[in-house]
Amino acid sequence: MVKHKHITQPDVFGFQVRIVRRGKETSRYFSHKLWGSKTKSITAAIAWRDQMLVALKGSKIRFL
Repeated sequence: MVKHKHITQPDVFGFQVRIVRRGKETSRYFSHKLWGSKTKSITAAIAWRDQMLVALKGSKIRFL
């Protein structure tokens, strides 16, 4: 499997997207059963991740 940033496969039933910005976690689970296949669930996870990275772009400030 190709590695995708922010996307993990915690079990054999789906993919999880986790993004943390300013200490707040945003996550969503994409099950293979709900999306119809493994390919469709990873495609949906990548699309959601990309949308969330755009939406959360302004909150990438690092605290020193």
